[in-house]
Amino acid sequence: LATKPGARLSTNSFSSDPITRGAVSGFKNLEKFSEKKNPILEKLIAREREILLKLTHPFIIKLVKTFQTENYVFYLMEHINGCNLETYLNSRKLYWNKAETQFYISVILLCLHYLNSKRIIHRDIKPSNILINQAGYPVLIDFNCSREVKNIARTQAGTFHYTSPEMLKNRGYGMSIDYWSVGIV
Repeated sequence: LATKPGARLSTNSFSSDPITRGAVSGFKNLEKFSEKKNPILEKLIAREREILLKLTHPFIIKLVKTFQTENYVFYLMEHINGCNLETYLNSRKLYWNKAETQFYISVILLCLHYLNSKRIIHRDIKPSNILINQAGYPVLIDFNCSREVKNIARTQAGTFHYTSPEMLKNRGYGMSIDYWSVGIV
């Protein structure tokens, strides 16, 4: 990894500013400890890593490498040159046309179909977790709320505005909650 002099990597950095030579530069920094060891946080960090390592899909972010210090875990992610869907939407003067909407939603649905085949639910589908790459394709990112599910999950996770009713009402839920979130997006 060859970094340019003065380049900085920040938490959840997926900027278009090139900081490396090559195809990787997304960087995620996760704090492992506050004052005491936190086994729940360690479990969540390990779960995200395990899930990311299982995924190989052209429209899902790739985990390249992880490393850690005493207090932090670092994820080196595939570089996506572009912006997130939220920024893209805010930059538009007019609403999307039907074809553009169908394109973005269909690609995200392909991602969900792939995740379902692996029995993984994302649980935090929202515009800021969808990057639009330089070629114009959406890429699903941020798997910190995701988990593998055999039958039904019951824990709450994700962003309130994109959360399905069954999760909000503490009912059991399955793969369908991600489809609800896509509908909200």
